[in-house]
Amino acid sequence: MDQAQQLRNVIKQKNQESPPEHARVITITSGKGGVGKSTVAVNMAVWLRKIGKRVLIFGIYRSGRHPTADMPKPSQRGMAANG
Repeated sequence: MDQAQQLRNVIKQKNQESPPEHARVITITSGKGGVGKSTVAVNMAVWLRKIGKRVLIFGIYRSGRHPTADMPKPSQRGMAANG
């Protein structure tokens, strides 16, 4: 079995699994830059993690600049990189 077929099988298996009941999607959007979207998202993620939630931040930046490049590494913030 080639690598592409292995990936198809994994995706197929994941699609058959139902997401956890407690899974939520929170979006933070604005049409204007520089209003603090990334700051709000990061602070909310840190707070959710501190109360024991699993968090994934996914950002799309139309301007080409990615603000996480300026952020310290998880170990520098006193947080474990994997949770």
